[in-house]
Amino acid sequence: MEIAKGMGIDNPQEADECLKCHVTGHGAGDLALKILPESGVGCESCHGAGSAYYKKADMKAIFDGTVDGTTLGLTKITAETCTVCHNEESPTYKEFDFEVRVKEIAHPVPAAE
Repeated sequence: MEIAKGMGIDNPQEADECLKCHVTGHGAGDLALKILPESGVGCESCHGAGSAYYKKADMKAIFDGTVDGTTLGLTKITAETCTVCHNEESPTYKEFDFEVRVKEIAHPVPAAE
């Protein structure tokens, strides 16, 4: 609230300039209606809509390299993926080093069932 107030924003829970980075699917039309704003930033914020690749077997195949995840809608993560939100427009912006930060968010691929 303090950051929003400093930007002249009365209600960050309704402000596009806040929600575009803090809510998965914000501005995505009908999809956004299915996602609760309080869910915050989720997998799909960075990786794209997961309806075609969310199954553990698919994720394992993508990780193993036997399936190209982009064919299932998985977004390839690049510095540009991150700097959509981590940029100078953010009121809490700090210099962004993709090579360092991507290691901080590295996460395991679930074992296939």
